[in-house]
Amino acid sequence: NAASTQPALYVKSDGSGAGIFIYSTIPAGYPIHIDSNVNYKCIYIDTELTSETAIHIDADAATTGEALVLSTSSSGFSGIGLSQILIINAAAIGNGLYIGNAGTRK
Repeated sequence: NAASTQPALYVKSDGSGAGIFIYSTIPAGYPIHIDSNVNYKCIYIDTELTSETAIHIDADAATTGEALVLSTSSSGFSGIGLSQILIINAAAIGNGLYIGNAGTRK
């Protein structure tokens, strides 16, 4: 319904397990596919975590693939960058980005 302001799917999880668990053994295709045709945020995560990770990607079997790809094919792209890493509290002293490789120790 184009006029609806309610979510199409609402999951409330008050337990200790996963709110949504998707197990896929399909050889091709995407277990999750989002095709958003609106000029607004496609994925928005609001978390109140204090000492855990908001998004964790575990690609233990990767050999030549990537764990994360950010790309655009827009000829009109004029943003300041394809991605931003921001710490918006002036009192924060942590790193904005940490990259490490145990194999090369770099």
